[in-house]
Amino acid sequence: MGVETLVNQGKNKEIPELITIQKVQFETLEELVSFFSKENLKYYISGGTVLGSTYFKNFIPYDDDIDIAMPRSDFNRFLELVKDSKFSSKYLNIAHYSLDKEFKYTSIRVQNKKLDVVDISNTSGGLTFPSIDIAAIDGSPNNRLRRWFYFKKLLFLRGELTLAYFDTINLLKKRTTIQKVEIKLIQFLGKFLTPSPVKVKQKIDKTLSKYSMEKSEYSGTYMGAYKEKEFIKTTCWGHPKSYEFNQKYYMGPENTEAYISELYGNFTYYEQDEQHNDRHYFLPTEGNS
Repeated sequence: MGVETLVNQGKNKEIPELITIQKVQFETLEELVSFFSKENLKYYISGGTVLGSTYFKNFIPYDDDIDIAMPRSDFNRFLELVKDSKFSSKYLNIAHYSLDKEFKYTSIRVQNKKLDVVDISNTSGGLTFPSIDIAAIDGSPNNRLRRWFYFKKLLFLRGELTLAYFDTINLLKKRTTIQKVEIKLIQFLGKFLTPSPVKVKQKIDKTLSKYSMEKSEYSGTYMGAYKEKEFIKTTCWGHPKSYEFNQKYYMGPENTEAYISELYGNFTYYEQDEQHNDRHYFLPTEGNS
C-alpha cells in the first residue's frame, strides 16, 4: 500500500477523546527528549511510533501510545539519574522494578499524571495514567546456534515471569489457540509455583546485559510483544537519525525502511472495527471501563 493511500486513510474522522490522549503522550515525549538531550542519552523512537512517523509524520491516527528504545548503557544511566533525583517533573512519574518492587515489567514506564485514563490491560480495574514505555536494546550472540540457545533461555525466564504474575494475565487480549492453552497451563501451575518476580526480572536483565548492541549482528528489545522477532540487524538501528513526528523532530532508527521490513513486513492500516481494539487507553467518559 502506497504512502499516499495511507495518508488519505489517516484523514478519517478524528475522535476527540483519542486526540486528548495523544496530546498528553506527545507532551510526555517532549519532556523526556529534552532531558535525554541535556544528559546526552541516546534513544530511538521505535515500534508503532516509527510507523507513524514514516507514514503520517505523526501518530498512526488510531494509535494512542509512543514507543522508545535505548541502548542498555543509556537505559541504565537514565535509571541512575532518576534514582539520584536528577530527573524532576511536575506531572511525570518514572516506574521501574528497581524503584518499586510491585512494578511488573522490566521496561521503564513514564506516566503522565496530568490525565486519568482506563488502561485496558489493567486487570485490577480502576484509573491510571497514559504512559510511555522505554525498552532497553540489547545484543545477542553472533553465532547462530548460540543465539538459538540464548533465546530459548530467555523464553524460559520470560515464562517464569509470566508464572509469577499468573493471576494478572489479560484474558481480553486476542490470542491464538496455542497461547490460550499455554495460559490455562500457567494459571494452573501458578497456584502451586510462585517464583519471586523481582529475582526473575533481575535474572532476565543480567542475561540480556551480556551482549551489547554495538558488538552484535542482531539486537533488539526482547521483552516486547514479539520476543526474539524484535531482534533485527543492528545496522537497522544504526546511528540515530532525525524524523518528523507531530511537527517536531525526534531520533529514530537510521534505516527505517529496513527496520519496518524486518519487524513488521508490510504495514497494514487497520479497518475501522480493528482500530478500536488496537487502543491501549480510553477516557473514563468514553464509557469503556
